[in-house]
Amino acid sequence: MTYKKSIGFLRGLVIFPLFLTTLPININSTIVPESAEGVVANQLSAQEIKISDEAYSWYNKKIAVLIEHADKIDAYFAEHSLPLAGYGLKMVIEAQKNNLDWRLLPSVAMRESTAGKNACRNNFYNVFGWNSCKTNFSSYEEAIETVARNLGGNNPKTAGYYKDTLALREILENYNGGAVYSYPEQVMAIMRIIAPDES
Repeated sequence: MTYKKSIGFLRGLVIFPLFLTTLPININSTIVPESAEGVVANQLSAQEIKISDEAYSWYNKKIAVLIEHADKIDAYFAEHSLPLAGYGLKMVIEAQKNNLDWRLLPSVAMRESTAGKNACRNNFYNVFGWNSCKTNFSSYEEAIETVARNLGGNNPKTAGYYKDTLALREILENYNGGAVYSYPEQVMAIMRIIAPDES
């Protein structure tokens, strides 16, 4: 299997479970006693599980958008030979899970560490400068998940700073705006380099 086919296959494995629960599925299961003792079993047949053509179309469009966004992130990082090239899909998925703009995580990583090129000295994987480089991560994946969860307001300890009702500028001001006055503008400029603002 070639590298590109392997990546495509892996993307499918990662993305499919993300959207599986949102597909409109009609399951009509029947409970049938199998013996005199009253043993009951659920039986499903192919006819009883119906996924509409619209659902497949919707799913394919969602997948195509996620992959397009991931490819833009990876292309941007690869163009500059940066360590986070190849992590675009992880960033896009975590952004979606936490209701964030898909360009936010790569832009913060770019601003904080040149996407891993100049990561925190005490922790190679802390490419976001999270917690003033005091947090040690065991992988890029863990760093991406943690920062996305916090910026999305999904960590009770930091939710007061990153509520989902806050505008992007406010999130960035809380992230590092106190230390660097123009930080929100710098990150948003990188976001526009990765892809223009979407309306």
